Amino acid sequence: MHNNNRSPDKDNLSINKKILLIFLGVTISIFVAEISLRAMNITRDLLKGRRMARLSDNQVIGYELKPTYQYGMYRINNHGFRGKDIETKKEKETFRIVAIGDSITFGNHLNERDVYTSLLEGYLNKGDLNRRFEVINAGVGGYNIWQYLETYKEKVRPLSPDLVIVGICQNDFEVAGPYHMDLFGMVRGDIDAETPKGLFGNLAIYRIASNGMKMFSVKREGKGEDTVKMIAPTLAGRWTDGSVPLDELVKIARKDNIPILFLIFPYKFQIKENYSYSDEKFIEFMKDNSISNIDLLDGFRSNSQELYVKGDYVHPNELGHNITAGLIYSFLVSNGQITGDGGRPPAR
Repeated sequence: MHNNNRSPDKDNLSINKKILLIFLGVTISIFVAEISLRAMNITRDLLKGRRMARLSDNQVIGYELKPTYQYGMYRINNHGFRGKDIETKKEKETFRIVAIGDSITFGNHLNERDVYTSLLEGYLNKGDLNRRFEVINAGVGGYNIWQYLETYKEKVRPLSPDLVIVGICQNDFEVAGPYHMDLFGMVRGDIDAETPKGLFGNLAIYRIASNGMKMFSVKREGKGEDTVKMIAPTLAGRWTDGSVPLDELVKIARKDNIPILFLIFPYKFQIKENYSYSDEKFIEFMKDNSISNIDLLDGFRSNSQELYVKGDYVHPNELGHNITAGLIYSFLVSNGQITGDGGRPPAR
């Protein structure tokens, strides 16, 4: 006869082994998923050309584009700006415009010819304006208003521009850094509002799952305004600190006798919502200081076609940049900042 009476100690040992095996299996699975996700992120960053940046000696700027660097559709010139090489001293009779901004002005996802700076230069030189125009793209992906100020002081001033355009995305009031170079030659830095906290907060798999659940919840409920507040914080929340570099930028430019034109880029969600303008505090700042500005919200809203890169709520596509260039051209002509032909962009 077989003895079916098993020792309780052996049963407990068997259960403990199963629990241990399950725990090890889950741990290994999470480890493999984490490594895979991080490898995918690194590969994605490399394919996007994120090695085009280097650390800057200016701690506020943090990082800058590598001069004469080229990757795919991205060409960085001798001054570390996107586009063709330029001379520091502009040619006689040339009206020079420099655009400062973030990834929107830089033109992420777009060919150089489709970015609003290139389009604007083409419009101006095709128009009956009796002078040569040069539009320099000094936009750098991820920059904020503190970096805009330092970029103006350190890199734009020596170019003696006749006009400076500042492209504002409403998340430009987020503080970033400090920056460092990782093992793969890519500059890294955290936005303070998004700095991961704790063990789980530093896991790529946790962050992806958490953000995915938030996005799904908001999209399911159709709350466009809540999406803006959650994913892309507006500048209003940081206006007290953020208005300081803006105010300094305006004062320095006026001392240099260089006019500034601010562009305010709306989020995709705002076009469908009942907004009268992009941000109340920023508009008030413009009015109180008599600063020229173009809120692109109405211009984007009046066009029924898709104006943003697919799957993106921040970056305008080719058509969005084309509309932006046309609005700037019309504004400059109609406000007498250049001699023009009535404000209609010439045909491309």
